[in-house]
Amino acid sequence: MGCDLGILSFGPKYSSTNFKLHACKSWQITVTELDTVFGRGLGLEIGNSFWFFSNSNRPQLSYFDGLTMNETSFAPIIRNMWQSGHIDTLHSWGNFDLGGFTRSIAQMALKELQKYHTTIPIWVNHGIGLNHQKVGNYPNMFGDDPSHKAYHLDFAIKAGCEFFWTGKVTHIKPHGALNNMACEDIELATTLAKSINEISKDLIYLVPTGSKMEEAAKKLNMKIACEIFADRNYEDDGNLVSRKKQNALITDPDEAKKHVLIMVQNQALNCLSGKKIPCGIDSVCIHGDNESSLATAKSIRDNLLDNGLYLKPLNKMKKFI
Repeated sequence: MGCDLGILSFGPKYSSTNFKLHACKSWQITVTELDTVFGRGLGLEIGNSFWFFSNSNRPQLSYFDGLTMNETSFAPIIRNMWQSGHIDTLHSWGNFDLGGFTRSIAQMALKELQKYHTTIPIWVNHGIGLNHQKVGNYPNMFGDDPSHKAYHLDFAIKAGCEFFWTGKVTHIKPHGALNNMACEDIELATTLAKSINEISKDLIYLVPTGSKMEEAAKKLNMKIACEIFADRNYEDDGNLVSRKKQNALITDPDEAKKHVLIMVQNQALNCLSGKKIPCGIDSVCIHGDNESSLATAKSIRDNLLDNGLYLKPLNKMKKFI
């Protein structure tokens, strides 16, 4: 079986652009439909990042000049992109690879955002070595440590940051049709498992419990987390009921929470026919394309907690520590 995969990853990082003109042209090409020297802009809905300060020994675009509160000529452009929604990511407070970051610097940047009634929803770590502002449980990351002078997490939250990328992928999961095919095709499942294992043996591989994907991953002694589906019914062979069938989906949050609790407590798939298939369960998948998805997620979470079960990030589970 042949399988062609194509992925385009594009995320302009204007903080690392050396020239204002280059940054503006790049922005026009990617996120607008204006006529440019390369033709009509692509009009892509993509995120862009920036930073406020740069304590670097090489020229970089930033909102403020160095560590001062003096605006650069790029600042008005950044503000326009805040307001248009084309900048949605704070690539840390700035480049502090040479050190020099303190809590007061984050406070100055926060005041500037508040001055223009702006919030930035995404935080992305930046830097190495002495750049202590990073957030996460890894060496030299003190941005979320209240006892350290680089602590600033409370300011980042006030700046509107809701989503934090700390720079390390802990788990991976094939999606959609690829996932469905690999569940039943041992050759494809083996190809996926080998590819992921070559990337990193520390990655936790999410696989549908009882599938060929689980079988292939176990042969390679991979770290696997077996998942069940909260909002899908199961056939007697352990596969999902096809979406082409009327009873494939579970859209009632109350029904979904009972479905999940029974499977978790019994450590077995709950098939539509009433059959139980013993299996391991580490994770619950909830699809986001149903109108009731949010209500279903909350209902399942509350029901599991109410029944004495604890929820943890995958990499914090005992089996992976």
